[in-house]
Amino acid sequence: MQFGKQKGSHQGTSWEKLKKSIYPTNKAEREKRLKQFRDIGIFLASILVVSVFEKKIQNLLKVDKSDITQFSNMQSSMHAAY
Repeated sequence: MQFGKQKGSHQGTSWEKLKKSIYPTNKAEREKRLKQFRDIGIFLASILVVSVFEKKIQNLLKVDKSDITQFSNMQSSMHAAY
């Protein structure tokens, strides 16, 4: 009959588990985790950049009817020159 926690299956406290999941003790796992953090950082940075410059991006991609007619006139004048 055993009372309390078994010593062989001791996994650590919740804090230790969390710490190991964030910063693993194994070097290969640690490099893998750092790469994951870097990927998440790049993803969040791209979202931030798009949200900050959203209006400028919309204005760059916006096409008016006058732009279409100007492009059409330019294209027809180029074809007429040949």
